Amino acid sequence: MSDTSNKKAFTVLYILLGVFIVGLIVSGIFAVREARALEAEAANNIPVEKILNDGIYIGGINVSEMNEAEARAAIAPRLETWYIDKDIAFKVGDNAFLYNIKAMGVTPNVDQAINDAFSYSETGIAPESYSLETTDDNGVNFPIQPIVTLDMLLAFLQTEEVQSTINISPDDAGVIFRPSEADESKRFSYQQPTPGYEVKVDEFSSMIYDAIVANDYSVMDAPYNEINSFTSIEDMQYKTQLIGTYTSRIQSRGAARISNIKRMSELINQNVSVIQPGDTISLNNDCGARTEETGFQDAPALNAGAHVNEVGGGVCQVSSTLYIAALTAELDIPARTHHTLVSEYIPAGLDSTISFKPDLKITNNKTSPIYISMVVDEKNYTVTCRIYGEPPAHGYTVEMLSKVYKTTIPYPSSYSYAEVSPGGTTIDPGEVYEYTAPAFGTRVKVYRLYKDATGKVVKSEFLYSENYDAFSGEYYVNPNAPE
Repeated sequence: MSDTSNKKAFTVLYILLGVFIVGLIVSGIFAVREARALEAEAANNIPVEKILNDGIYIGGINVSEMNEAEARAAIAPRLETWYIDKDIAFKVGDNAFLYNIKAMGVTPNVDQAINDAFSYSETGIAPESYSLETTDDNGVNFPIQPIVTLDMLLAFLQTEEVQSTINISPDDAGVIFRPSEADESKRFSYQQPTPGYEVKVDEFSSMIYDAIVANDYSVMDAPYNEINSFTSIEDMQYKTQLIGTYTSRIQSRGAARISNIKRMSELINQNVSVIQPGDTISLNNDCGARTEETGFQDAPALNAGAHVNEVGGGVCQVSSTLYIAALTAELDIPARTHHTLVSEYIPAGLDSTISFKPDLKITNNKTSPIYISMVVDEKNYTVTCRIYGEPPAHGYTVEMLSKVYKTTIPYPSSYSYAEVSPGGTTIDPGEVYEYTAPAFGTRVKVYRLYKDATGKVVKSEFLYSENYDAFSGEYYVNPNAPE
């Protein structure tokens, strides 16, 4: 190879080597630049902790220059009192109610308030949902808004507990009954019915929603439908008409006997003056035993035909008067016992004795309450029972009638010597004591009479027959000569 060729070869080789070296240098420069760029990008991607600006408040708490964790810790005490004074107070008619929004399921939206505060610190732009509140130190407050929905409020109002509280049932017309009142015009008084209220929950839930969102907790008037009562005063007056009555005369007028009659009447007025439909009263069970402890005295009475003194003597006149009144009111009588002798104060067949076992029971077979009044007139010596209720559909006046259809003669009286009667009565020397008076036997038929407005009997209903045995007189004589 010539020198010229060699020179050309070396020249090319040097050029190629130069190009290669330049390429390496350029590649190195670009590699360094790319590395620096990557380093810069990596540095920019390192998270920077967000800090709230100065003058930022959340829920009235100053959270200036705090991070999120610090801000949450600062407002935690505020959350404990957030529900205070957030009460939904409302009226339904004249009734007032109050429920805290916590009971309705409403909760504080803490996350939203914190996010909005940091967003404002970063951008200086308030969220559209906020009307910024300026604090005294020219800061900005982000109130903690409620999380509330219409469905939430409607579900609360529809719960059984709330429905049974805020919906008011109507009150029917009322009756005040004074069974002991002698003046019949004052025996009853009536109370006006009051309407009920049913809250319109769909409409009211919207009102509550608007109030909570507006932070307006003033008293509201809940919308409602008025519910009328089922009865009126006219209904009550119609169902408290006189449907049965009877008056007996007090023949034996000893003070103790009259006292017992008054006491028994008082107990009836106190304990059994109102009988609900289907209920049965028992004078023995409901009025109790006749004892000195219950206010009764020792007085003349009949016991197995004998004249004796016993505690409660005279009460059978009250039970008999009530019995006849119940018959005229067409009530059911599940239990009743007649005396062994015809009573002087009650027609034969219409008496009703009460003692330790004999009882008088009366059942209200009507569809509305029955009211019983017993009044003793000491001036005129009468016992009157009046029974009130819904008048019968037949519209007639009802009276009782007993007809004696047979009598029997007693055996001759007997006389015995004794200083004390079998009933314990001391017999004075030379005295003839009548222990049992002679009495004719009596057979009686009892009828219920129906009379029209003119007093004409339009119907006669046979009820039962009664049998009173004849009693021979039984006398005791103290054989000792009077002093």
